[in-house]
Amino acid sequence: MLLIGELINASRESIAKAIEVQNKPLIQRVARDQFENGAAYIDINAGVFRDNETQYLK
Repeated sequence: MLLIGELINASRESIAKAIEVQNKPLIQRVARDQFENGAAYIDINAGVFRDNETQYLK
């Protein structure tokens, strides 16, 4: 079974705020937690920031 972590999604209020203020440690912790719990891939979604999505994904 292939697991994909999808918790880094800007539609989640806490993640959207972390993206806006560039809270890198929080986002990294969410990614690390998903990896440590078996996620083979981490899906990142910043789509609610249409004008800045590409920049925020970096």
